[in-house]
Formats: sequence, structure tokens, C-alpha cells
Amino acid sequence: MTFFVVDSPFAFVAFAALVFMGNSFINTLNSALISDTVEYGEWITGIRAEGLICSSYPFWGEML
Repeated sequence: MTFFVVDSPFAFVAFAALVFMGNSFINTLNSALISDTVEYGEWITGIRAEGLICSSYPFWGEML
């Protein structure tokens, strides 16, 4: 889509870099919130299911 918006390759690379920097912030935030999910699950159930939560994240992360 951005290829049709900009005319020069430099502008395309600059715009893509801005988009990827915003995307990396979201991915970092999602990774940081996994530990909060583990702690919340332990607080509610009393069972620390860290392996289950961390191993299921790649499947749920693609759907969100």
C-alpha cells in the first residue's frame, strides 16, 4: 500500500521505517505483558502455569 502512496524509494524506506518502529513498540509491549498474565493466573488459581502460558502465546499472538 505504501508503494502507491510515495513516489521515491527513499520516501518508501523512510515511511516503512516509521511503521516498523511503531510495530516494534507494540510487540515489545505484548512480550512484557506475558509475565503479568502469568502472575495474574497464579494469583487467581494458585497454580503457576508459566510454561503453558508462554508456549501458547505464539498461537494466540497471531490471532490478535
